[in-house]
Order: sequence, then structure tokens, then C-alpha cells
Amino acid sequence: MNKLVAIVLGGTYPHKSLINNLKLRGYYTILIDYYAFPPAKVDADEHIQESTLDKGKVLEIAKKRNASLVISTCIDHANVTACYVAEELNLPAPYSYEIALTVTNKNMTRFMMSLAHSIDLVLYALTQGKDGEIYIRKAPAATIGDLAEILVEIFNYDKGIQEIGIRPGEKIHETLISSEETVRTEDCGDYYKIIPEVPGMDYRQYYFKGQRNNHLPKDGYTSANTKRLSKDELKELLLLLDEIKKELS
Repeated sequence: MNKLVAIVLGGTYPHKSLINNLKLRGYYTILIDYYAFPPAKVDADEHIQESTLDKGKVLEIAKKRNASLVISTCIDHANVTACYVAEELNLPAPYSYEIALTVTNKNMTRFMMSLAHSIDLVLYALTQGKDGEIYIRKAPAATIGDLAEILVEIFNYDKGIQEIGIRPGEKIHETLISSEETVRTEDCGDYYKIIPEVPGMDYRQYYFKGQRNNHLPKDGYTSANTKRLSKDELKELLLLLDEIKKELS
């Protein structure tokens, strides 16, 4: 075989265009995908059924087939593998394997609150609160994946994003008010106030007789059910932060 060999990691629909583009450039394309019949299989010259996450196996295949290029698109894990193999074989790579941006889980959500809003919360609690009351600032949330992508865009970071998996004890979503606390929570405009639990509190008035003083979901107030910021809204919020402005100046 006189053609240069390109190994493509992942066989999704976007990979079809990548494979066909490589073939137009004269490459013999080898698709590596865990599934037996991925969409891009029909476009590749050859398909090897292996996991794109198995860096050692992909490296072994690349060495055996004397690959000139190892590439992927749209799959962050596969991009990391591609960079690892490219470094090991001294092949072209868009960025270093070691300096890939890491996130634990892209679907994880977190509340978005500026330092200024955090200070406002403390001052409000100091001036309005009574003994035992807990105050929660209402805030929107965003996914970690969106946050990482927007920061990459803002700072023109071109080293990629690596999803490394959730850490032990780490929660997918934040909970600021539990389901049990919702019946003791009052809506105070920009804040929620949790009334302290006291011995002898009659919960029947909340569950059967009274009405809630809020519109919270029964499962509590979490980063999963609060307002979810779009990417444009998240970018607008981040660009208002003094810390971001300072880095960009």
C-alpha cells in the first residue's frame, strides 16, 4: 500500500465527513470504533472494532499499520486518545496530551453566583435574619460542559477538553434546599429563607392545612431545576466578572 494511513477514532455521523475529506486527500482510512456497525463504517476503507478510549490498543494499531495521522472529531475522549498516540509516535497533533483541559462530567450542573451577589447574600442575612434562619440566594445554573466551552472560547484556548469522570463523593447537581426543607421555606424576593426546625413543630399544618410560602419543587431547590443559562447568557455573565475582565485586559 502506497497511500498514507489515517486512523480515525469514532464512527459517528460527523466522522463521515472527516473520513471522506481524508480520502480526497489521498489517505487510506482506518476507522476505530467500539460498535460493530457505526454510521461512518460505510465510508472508511477499513473498520477495526476497538474502544477509542483504549489508548494502548489504539497505539498498538497505529504502530502496526504505520499510521501517518491519528485524528478524531466531536468526541473529547477520542481526541485525548488521538493526542496521546500522536505524541508517542511523533505525529502531528493539535495539542499536547498532558495539557488537555479536564472536566469531571460535562452534564454536571452548578449554581452561577458572582462574588458581588455572594457578599449581598451575607449582608442581607446579617441585617434581616433571626437566630437559626438560613438564607439562600436565588441563582441560575449552567452545565460544567457549557462553562468549560465558553471559557475556552473567551480565552482562545486551543488545547481541547478532556472529560475525566466524576470523582468519589462528587454530586452531579447541587442542592441548596432539600425536599424536607421546602415546607419550612419562605420566598423573600431575591432570596429564600429557611425557618429553623424546632422541637414540637407541627408539620401537619404544612402538609395538610396550610399552603406553601414558595413555589419550590417538592424535590427541593437544586442546580438541576433552577433557571438554566444558555451558552449566550453564560458568556454574557462571565464577561461581566471583574476577574475575567482583568485577564482579558
